[in-house]
Amino acid sequence: MLIYAVADIHSQTHKIQTIEANILKYQPDLLIIAGDLTRYFNPLPTIERIGALALPILIIRGNTDAKRIESILTAFPNISSPHLKKEILEGVPFVGLNGTIPIPFRSQINLLERWPRFIDPLIGRNTVLIAHPPPRGTLDSVFFNLHAGCPKIREVILRRQPLLYICGHIHESAGTQYLGKTLVVNCSLGKTGEGVLIEVKNESISRVDILSSPINP
Repeated sequence: MLIYAVADIHSQTHKIQTIEANILKYQPDLLIIAGDLTRYFNPLPTIERIGALALPILIIRGNTDAKRIESILTAFPNISSPHLKKEILEGVPFVGLNGTIPIPFRSQINLLERWPRFIDPLIGRNTVLIAHPPPRGTLDSVFFNLHAGCPKIREVILRRQPLLYICGHIHESAGTQYLGKTLVVNCSLGKTGEGVLIEVKNESISRVDILSSPINP
């Protein structure tokens, strides 16, 4: 399975155009949007454009996605949310977690104590876990190397060691890094980022390509 992962679109037309072009070019089997698809206001035009893409799409909410978009997403048969549940596509299990960031460096899911007990049983070694914030200390650096990730996400990853963790939120720290046996992918679309292609085959990761556009002089 070839996964195309992106995050932090923020309803920006040029980012949606980039996604459309890369889907046409690389022909992925699945698009994952790891939060911040929209802005707070007028999300429908963005969701309609994403929903028109001719492939399955998994979406979790980020800090600029209002809760009401969950009901809008249900109108599109190719879009689903793996929030606190397991979805199996082409034999690969996906588990997600919606979460918002009300202030810059503490996420709401960081403050909730009960969600780990619900998500832990869903995660196996071959699971692809999706949430918006990166784990604390991994691909989460902002400003002067300040870590802005989620400690509880880090705990879950170290405890359950899923195959892959896909996130966004910290635009400056897009990239890949291992946390234990888990490959963490921050697929945020920053100034030059175009997302990440990840191939999962036989319960392992066989390919990771970070896509980017040239920096204009």
